Amino acid sequence: MIPNQTATIQRVKAPDPELLRYLEGLGLIPGAQIEIKEHSPFDHNLTIKVGRKSIVLGLNITSKIFVEES
Repeated sequence: MIPNQTATIQRVKAPDPELLRYLEGLGLIPGAQIEIKEHSPFDHNLTIKVGRKSIVLGLNITSKIFVEES
């Protein structure tokens, strides 16, 4: 994904219930709209916007979130 691209979260695949609760607290749940704000090509961190919040996520988390581009 590239900056200023939008997407809808389709599913989150994480076997750890604590991680699922954390993501839910951030608003990263199926049906949520996100916008990519920045991508770091060196460490693959993404800065995303969910609602009015900006969040930085690493590859360990983003690899568990499946989206459909808008």
